Amino acid sequence: MGIEKGKEERVFAESEWPRRLGGGGCMPRCDFRFWAGVLIGILLTLLYTEHRIANYVRVFDQLKHEKEEKGANNKPDLEQRPNFPDAQHLEDDMDDEHQIDFSGQKSKNEEPHLHEDHGLLHSHEQNNVTDVLFDRVQVLCWIMTHPTTKNIKKVTAVNETWTKRCNKVIYFNTYNNLSVETVELNFTEGRNYLWDKTKRVLVYLHKTYGTKYNWFFKADDDTFVVMENLRYLLSGHDPNEPHYIGCGFKLHKYFYNSGGAGYVLSRKALELFVTEALPKKECPQGAGGPEDFHLGKCLNSIGVNVTDTRDLTGKLRFLPLSAVSHFIDHLPSWLEKYLPYEYHHKAACCSNLVVTFHYITPDMMYLLEFFTYHLSIFGRPAPYTVQNIGTTDEIFERIRQSSIDFTNKD
Repeated sequence: MGIEKGKEERVFAESEWPRRLGGGGCMPRCDFRFWAGVLIGILLTLLYTEHRIANYVRVFDQLKHEKEEKGANNKPDLEQRPNFPDAQHLEDDMDDEHQIDFSGQKSKNEEPHLHEDHGLLHSHEQNNVTDVLFDRVQVLCWIMTHPTTKNIKKVTAVNETWTKRCNKVIYFNTYNNLSVETVELNFTEGRNYLWDKTKRVLVYLHKTYGTKYNWFFKADDDTFVVMENLRYLLSGHDPNEPHYIGCGFKLHKYFYNSGGAGYVLSRKALELFVTEALPKKECPQGAGGPEDFHLGKCLNSIGVNVTDTRDLTGKLRFLPLSAVSHFIDHLPSWLEKYLPYEYHHKAACCSNLVVTFHYITPDMMYLLEFFTYHLSIFGRPAPYTVQNIGTTDEIFERIRQSSIDFTNKD
């Protein structure tokens, strides 16, 4: 009465599968429906993919066309804000109590009062102000990198975003494997030789560009910088005096600036470092050790100390960690240990005129570039600027004075 094994398998194949697929005896019809569904799915996928590719090509062509129209102009690539008819009305409607008078007289409050709109004048003619800053605050940016595939991606992102707004940018590497202006110096790569690399770079900059630029800004290839905010800060200082500017840290008895957050040497500070600090025995002569700490130690030995860069409300402008770390993540325990002043986490951490963020990936570099320079809020003009009236000297004097007023007073 039993069914043989081979015959049992044939019975299952001829009866069970048709019923599971949609009813007894429908095997041919089920096969047709199945493959028809597959073909329709493939066609819809191809149509959607073609549509997405067409969109990408259109956007790429548009960006390429805009770049060609701009030509080889060496001015910073600034986003032109639309001149909406009501922008001036918004400016006129601001409460006078919350404005700073940049005409040289004090405002109604003895100190500049920062409110929701930050207390600074609104203007839709902002670009002339940034042009004045670009011409009057000459900044050479030098980027520390080394020759790996990962770092090439970082350099590409840096070169296509914020460094376009430097007056000059140089990348320092052991050999030129980058499609950017690179200086090859005779040094050994690696963190154990970073101090030696830094000393050689600073000597080169002083010898080659010491009289051509006002300020020398060092950044890593994972630092994002808002150059307009940097120039605004620097405009309140004299480059012919020794200034050492960045995110101040303290270790033992020495004050220094965080290397990752970026730091700036004035023309005079660079000169004094090369001619006076380097030969001193207090300045480490070896190749290894933390470059930022050693630089601060050398400059401290000749009386050049860290400049407090916090804003009027005591918030940081140079950030040693990523934006995510400062606003969301738990901070590493070492940060508050190294900061010589009180630090507040999340929204209270950072100035509205932030200059730098550190530990920025290439993808995040492009995202910050978009949010900083391309994203606009309809109906709300840019909150930070000065009156764009008068000669270049008069505009720059307003910028300089407002920069001083916005500096921490502690």
